[in-house]
Amino acid sequence: MPKKQLHTPDSEARKRLRPRKAIIDPTVSTHFQSTVLAIPELRDLITEYLGPSHLRTLTAVCRTWRDYWIAQVYKRLLLNRYKRTHVYPKVDLYGHLITTLSVANSRWISILHVLDFTPALLHLRLAFVTMSYDQTRQILEKVPQLRTLTYKFRGKDIRAEEGSIALASMLKDLEVFSWEGQNTYVRIDHLLQVLKSCKKLTKLTVGDARLVNDFPVPAPAPTPSADTGSATTAETRTETSVAMEIEQVNMYVDDDTDPWTNTSLRSIEFPSMVLGLSWNNRQGNADPNLGRLMGRIPNLTKVCINYTNNFEEQDWGHIIKEGSRLEHIDIRPRYYNRDLASQTFALRFIVQRCTHLKVLNTSGVQTGTNDMYQRIIANNRQLQQLFIKNSGVADSSLLELAKGPTSSLCDTLQELDFDTCLGITGAGLVKVLESCTGLQALNVRNTRAGTIQLFNGKPWACAKSLRKLELDIMPADGLPALLSAPLVLYSDKEQALIKEKLDALTSLVYLDLRGRALTFEMVEDVKFARLERIILHVPFVTQEATGRYMYARHKAFEWSKPRFPEEWTLHTSASHFSGHLCAVVHASSLPRMPTMTWPF
Repeated sequence: MPKKQLHTPDSEARKRLRPRKAIIDPTVSTHFQSTVLAIPELRDLITEYLGPSHLRTLTAVCRTWRDYWIAQVYKRLLLNRYKRTHVYPKVDLYGHLITTLSVANSRWISILHVLDFTPALLHLRLAFVTMSYDQTRQILEKVPQLRTLTYKFRGKDIRAEEGSIALASMLKDLEVFSWEGQNTYVRIDHLLQVLKSCKKLTKLTVGDARLVNDFPVPAPAPTPSADTGSATTAETRTETSVAMEIEQVNMYVDDDTDPWTNTSLRSIEFPSMVLGLSWNNRQGNADPNLGRLMGRIPNLTKVCINYTNNFEEQDWGHIIKEGSRLEHIDIRPRYYNRDLASQTFALRFIVQRCTHLKVLNTSGVQTGTNDMYQRIIANNRQLQQLFIKNSGVADSSLLELAKGPTSSLCDTLQELDFDTCLGITGAGLVKVLESCTGLQALNVRNTRAGTIQLFNGKPWACAKSLRKLELDIMPADGLPALLSAPLVLYSDKEQALIKEKLDALTSLVYLDLRGRALTFEMVEDVKFARLERIILHVPFVTQEATGRYMYARHKAFEWSKPRFPEEWTLHTSASHFSGHLCAVVHASSLPRMPTMTWPF
C-alpha cells in the first residue's frame, strides 16, 4: 500500500511571513501610559501599593510596561542561607537594578559573589553572618557607594571580628549605620573613627554591646586535639594571624586634643547598651567613654536608649546636655532588673534641660511623678507625641496639655498614650479632647478616664481628626479594669450619649473598646464600613452552668456577622476581663499580608 503523501508548502511560501497588523482602539486613551508612568514620582507612589507578585504581573502586560516596572521588580533582593552554587540566572541580567540587598545566614564568599553583579547597591543588610576583620574589609571594598549598612551578628569568635566596626569608616557616603551583636565589645576609638570619617552620617545604632576603652584579655590559643593531634575546623587560625588582625584593629587611637566634631549626626540609638566590661562594676562613677562620644556629636536631635541598666547620673548628663536641642527622647527600661535610680536621673535631666521636645517616650519608667511630667509639658510646648505608660501622671498634667492659646500645644499634639496611668480620670481627659484639634491617636486603657464624665459636655475638638482610639468604658465609680468589680451598666440615656460621641468620630479607622460598662448597644450606630480594625471585649452575665465559653463566643458571632461585610476578616472568641466573662470580637478590613516572595 503506497504511503500517504503529506501536504508540505513550498520553501518560498514557508519563508514568507504574514505581516502583523496592530489593532488599536481609538477610544482607548494612552494618557496613563505616556504621561503618568513617565513621571518617576507618580510611578513610585503607585508602587507603594503593589507587592512583588503584582509587579511581576505588570511586567508581562507589554514591552512598554515591562520597561517601566522591571526596575521596581528587581529593586530589592532578599537571600537566606544563600550559597554560591545556587543558580540565579537573572542576577547577571538585572543585578544592576538592585539597590537594596538583605543577606542572612550565609557565608562571606557567597555575599562577595552576589556583590559582583550589584554595582548600583545603596543599602546592605547583613544578618547572622560571621566574618573576620579581613573578610569584612573585602565586602565593604566592593560597595564604597553604600548609603545604609546594617550588620547584625550572633556571638563572637575573636576580638578582631569585633574591631571590624571601624571598617565602616571606608564608606565616605554612609548615612545610616547599625551595628548589633550579642554581648560583643565595641571599642570607643573605633566608634570615633567612624564618626570622624563618615561626614554624611545621620543615624547611628549600636545595640547589645559593651562600650569599652580596650578589648579584654583574649582567651588562650586552642590546643591540639588529643585524638587527631590538630585543632578543630573552627580553631584553625594561628596565634600569629590573630595577633596581626588585632594589631590592625587597634591601630587607630583618637586624639582628644583634636577639636573635630561630626555635625551631620542627628540620631543615636543604644538598645541594650552596657557601659564598661560589666553592668554592675560602675560604683556610681561616670563612664569616660560615653563622655568622649557625646562630646563629638553636638547636633543630636534624637536619642533612644532602651533596655539598659547601668547608666549613672553623670552618664545621663553627658547625653542630655545643658542647653540641649533634643527633639525626640525614647527611654524604655527592661521589664526585669529595673534600675529605678537611673530612671529618676534621666527624668530629672529632661525636666531641667529639655525645652524643644516633640516626641517623648518613657513607657515603663515607674519613677516618673505627676509633678515631673507637668513641668516637662510646661517647658515643651511643641510636643507632638507623648507616651508615658505605667507612670504617676494625673489630671493636672492633662490640664497643662490643654492650657494656653490654640496656636500652641493644642494644635501640635497628635498622639497620647497613658496606658495604666491610674491617676487619669474623665474630668482631666475631657479637657484635652475639647481643646486639642489635631489629636490623631489616643490610648487610655487601664485608667479611670472612660466614665460618663468623659462623654458629657461640649463636642470633642478632635472628632474629625482622631483615627485611633483605645478606651475602657467604666462605670461612674471609676474603678480601673485591673481590679475585680461588679458589672454596672449605664442607663439608656447615658448609653445614647456615649453612642453619639463615638458616632461623631468621622475619621476613626482603629477602635479598641473594653470595660465593665461596655455593651453591644453602645456601638450599634458606629459606621463600621469606614473602619479598618475594631476590637471589642463586651462583658456579660449568663446563668449557663456549662458551656459558658461557647455561649459567649456564639453571642459575639451572632452580633458581628450581620454588621461586617463578607470580605472582612472576622474572629470571635471568649475571654475574661476584669473578672468577668467577655464576648470578644476582632474584625479587620485590611487584607492578609501576602507571603513575601522575590523574583530570584
